[in-house]
Amino acid sequence: MVEATFIVEKEKTPPFADIPEDFWAVKEITWAHGKGYMNGVSAERFALGRTGWKNECHSVLILIS
Repeated sequence: MVEATFIVEKEKTPPFADIPEDFWAVKEITWAHGKGYMNGVSAERFALGRTGWKNECHSVLILIS
């Protein structure tokens, strides 16, 4: 089991244009992007509906552990 706590120091707009400000995981995505754990498919796009790959998930887990 993996447990994570996300702390966002200050409210800011999402780092990607395709993430709505009221999206349920906007704080976690903003936190992970700010720490360098995640990037989008481009500088402006995160691609919320895109299917992730196992190696991408593994990379994130290794980076935050």
